[in-house]
Amino acid sequence: MSEPIVSNYAYVENGIVTNVIVWDGVTQYNPGPNVTLVLLPPDSPVTMGYLYKAATGFTEPANPDATQQTEPAGS
Repeated sequence: MSEPIVSNYAYVENGIVTNVIVWDGVTQYNPGPNVTLVLLPPDSPVTMGYLYKAATGFTEPANPDATQQTEPAGS
């Protein structure tokens, strides 16, 4: 029996990517209410903070730095 093929999937909540996971797309999995899993191509740059619309796909956030968490000064 062969291993299932796994791919990256974006968690999309209210049009925003909140996480990216690795999943085989077959094994039963429930990401929770109001979450849509969207298959990403192998070379996709999509990460948390990207925007998603089914009609147009993924777009970068207007301010990509706002999606990165930084440590307070002096930490």
